[in-house]
Amino acid sequence: MTANLVYKAIPTLALRGVTVFPSLRFHFEVARPKSVKAVDMAMLDDQRLFLVTQRDVNVQDPKISELYKTGVIATIKQITKDKENGTYKVIVEAEHRAVITKVIETEECFICDVKEVKPYYGNTEANLIDAGIRRIKDRFAEYLGMTEAEPSEYTSRIFSTENPDKLCDEVANVMLTKYEDRQLILDELNILRRLETLNLLLSKELDVLQYEIEIEKRTEAQMDKNQKEYYLREKMRAISLELGEEEEPLEEVAKYKDRIKKLECSDEVKEKLLYEVAKLSKLQSGSADASVVRVYLDTALGVPFGVYTEDNYDLVKARKKLDEDHFGMKTVKERFIEMLAVKARTQNIKGQIICLVG
Repeated sequence: MTANLVYKAIPTLALRGVTVFPSLRFHFEVARPKSVKAVDMAMLDDQRLFLVTQRDVNVQDPKISELYKTGVIATIKQITKDKENGTYKVIVEAEHRAVITKVIETEECFICDVKEVKPYYGNTEANLIDAGIRRIKDRFAEYLGMTEAEPSEYTSRIFSTENPDKLCDEVANVMLTKYEDRQLILDELNILRRLETLNLLLSKELDVLQYEIEIEKRTEAQMDKNQKEYYLREKMRAISLELGEEEEPLEEVAKYKDRIKKLECSDEVKEKLLYEVAKLSKLQSGSADASVVRVYLDTALGVPFGVYTEDNYDLVKARKKLDEDHFGMKTVKERFIEMLAVKARTQNIKGQIICLVG
């Protein structure tokens, strides 16, 4: 087994919201003064950087204590400088994990001694590793199915590898979206624990992805429904104008809604009336059904909600009024007088409905 490499006084660059895995190419922009200085120093030496993620993505100028300990040694492969603002676009090739062992400089840029770290198996049984590899590949296959991703050389390499170290890094690089989760995989050197941790994180990612897909489908369905309704309403409007109707369906519906909102009645009543308005909006303007709904709405809106009169229980006046307005019908008149008398006596009658038959 080869000894772990030690890198003395290597320029260290803090990444914000990004975690890089070994054996992968990565491109990023460099704008912060300390990061620009670290790139400049690396280019003057052997083009190597130590890339490490800062813990809090919101910190603009992190201290060395605000960085994770584990990162990757990377070699700069391509660099482009923006002459206007002095920023860099950098492509690096990450080589292997390393941890900070000593901090040398923090003023102009971070300079640290770092030591390569390698994964280990311990006393883990081979069948547990094989089972972990199989679960990770199953999760990855499920991810490809959900995202409908096209097969590629990269995905084929993932399915063909039996190296759990590389498998975890490559799958985590594709599927894990949070840098904190990616850092957990980068930190873990025990292969079995890394497989178990990644399996748990992938399960959570797949659950979130499933929710996102369902939300997207519902959104698309709603958009299709809205577009269909818009088309139909425009068609109704064109038909109405062609027939020379005075009032367009949408204007009529809007007026009904405005009148309902102004009513001094319960929410239950308003909900029922708005339901009838929604029904009217879907009917042809000149149809018989639409006329029935209009009559219903006009009648309901004609009810003087919120307007009350004082009850008059004078039985003599009531009998005189009934005799003046209606000839005969002695039994019917007596029934009205009886109910009015009971009302005057009790001041409260619930559930009383007069049924006149014949």
